[in-house]
Amino acid sequence: MDATTARAVLAARGWLSRTPAAFRDAVLSASHVRRFSSGETIYAAGDASEGLWGLASGVLGVEVSGPARPPVFAHLTGKGFWIGAHTLVLGPERQVGLVALTPCHLLHLSAAAFHAIARRDPEAWRWLSVLPLMQNTLAFGVLDDLLIRDPKRRCAAILLRLAGCRGPFAGDSPEEVFVTQEVLAELVNLSRTSVGDVLRDFEARGLISRRYGRIAINHNQLTALVSPQ
Repeated sequence: MDATTARAVLAARGWLSRTPAAFRDAVLSASHVRRFSSGETIYAAGDASEGLWGLASGVLGVEVSGPARPPVFAHLTGKGFWIGAHTLVLGPERQVGLVALTPCHLLHLSAAAFHAIARRDPEAWRWLSVLPLMQNTLAFGVLDDLLIRDPKRRCAAILLRLAGCRGPFAGDSPEEVFVTQEVLAELVNLSRTSVGDVLRDFEARGLISRRYGRIAINHNQLTALVSPQ
């Protein structure tokens, strides 16, 4: 994917599509495209990696870690996802990690480039603040999904979120999830075997269809399953 195509994708999806054209164009023109291979780490939690990253193609895994456990995936992102606003305010240390789960193309806007934009247009800080608000909403959605006690409803809710059908990035991804059973088990907080049982039940009921590494969802039926009874 060339820079022109990557910029067009990110102009039409996600955070930047919700900002004024002049700010959007300034960010995109100052950003540079980077390609990452499947399995490659963009950065780990705690790394000093400054600036904004926007996903133009592929799937990223967002990793979180704690003092007593290794990193686990909390969310998978689709096209239009941006991250890194806090590094422009608080410094370069990253709070989460990003891993390419498929080949990915990202745009990177350095801190220096953003600050140059903000010097020309102080309103840039206003539009930057939209991004952490969206991400906070997403984070609360992740927590809310994990608090669903019934494993089938929890799995359905998380599949809907990953497919871009729930949360602040709804509509920014197709209704298909690129995820292995192993990664989905991490996201749902179930064993791989238990997730396999849930997915087989969903498939038998016509809620999903599976191919290797991807799950197509029946949006309306999964939403009905998640809705309070």
